[in-house]
Amino acid sequence: MTEFVVEADLVIANLGVVRAACGGRDVIAVLKGNGYGLGLLELAHVVAEAGVRQFAVTDPADALRLRGDGLTAQDILILRSTALPEDLAAILDARAIATVGSPGAAAALERAAEDRGLTAEAHVEIDTGMGRYGFLPTQTDAVVAAYRDRPHVRVTGLYTHYARAFEPGGATAAQAAALRGVADRLRAAGVEPGLVHASNSAAVFNHPELDHFDAVRIGSALTGRVSGKATTRLQRVGSLRARVVEVRDLPAGRPIGYGGTFVTRRPTRIAVVPVGYADGFMVEKSRDSYHLLDYARYVWHDTTAWRHGGATYADLGGHPARVLGRVGLNHTVLDVTGLPCAVGDEAVFTVNPLLVPPAIPRRSV
Repeated sequence: MTEFVVEADLVIANLGVVRAACGGRDVIAVLKGNGYGLGLLELAHVVAEAGVRQFAVTDPADALRLRGDGLTAQDILILRSTALPEDLAAILDARAIATVGSPGAAAALERAAEDRGLTAEAHVEIDTGMGRYGFLPTQTDAVVAAYRDRPHVRVTGLYTHYARAFEPGGATAAQAAALRGVADRLRAAGVEPGLVHASNSAAVFNHPELDHFDAVRIGSALTGRVSGKATTRLQRVGSLRARVVEVRDLPAGRPIGYGGTFVTRRPTRIAVVPVGYADGFMVEKSRDSYHLLDYARYVWHDTTAWRHGGATYADLGGHPARVLGRVGLNHTVLDVTGLPCAVGDEAVFTVNPLLVPPAIPRRSV
């Protein structure tokens, strides 16, 4: 069976690195994208046991799954503004914290809560530069109204989302200043903004000079992966694992894989493992950017890899086993010449957990 194995101790170690980097501020564990590929429920339980009391997801259905799996003590923030009745019903069912990013969303949440005789909890989002959700920083009156004029909505937080925290420059600081300005104007109007938060994983590590406000929202850093050039003590978490299903001996001059792009130069012992690009192996996330210098750096990186053979390896019983030929949809061939290898042995592949399909089981160890 193919499975993705998550090392819980490394997640907890990464959480400690985050807490040190953000000065001990509260951590909101962002569990969107199936827990950044580590598994929604698996990651949630690991960080909950490490003392995290605040979660964030994008899909209200994920909040219901978390509650249904016994995670009832944590606050769960929904990281998108919505006025869809089905979304609001799920948010209220899960006792989650809604995001209000427009007068229409505030009015819809008020109606949904009033219909149930409830008081809904919400955070207000400010669009300081992402351009997706949120009140504009100049809409002070509308933001004040969201706090004051909705008797069935209790606003307990204020936040924004950084658009360029993975790169240097002043754009992220400008967004932080815009959010701080909104919070200051609210206080001047006699409104307490509540929990103020903005920094994501990239901001915490690429912009340590920022005021990280009251809390940070951390997702990718829990997996040991952060966009940008910051050097961190984070450790990459998770590996794709499957067992060898076939071991064969091939003569020299034998092509392997689609297109015959690899041909054996000597007698070669191979192992076949039922893992391929449909399982997230040898699939790359699109690169994060954006400027001519970045593209030049990517070309240099790819050229260097090509000059050095571009070899990829799996781990087989503690030994590196080279991948031969093109990886198929569900199959990979390994060179096990001279290595101890038998049918049933476990092969371990390094992959980006975000690219591993949710249908593949996750297991914490």
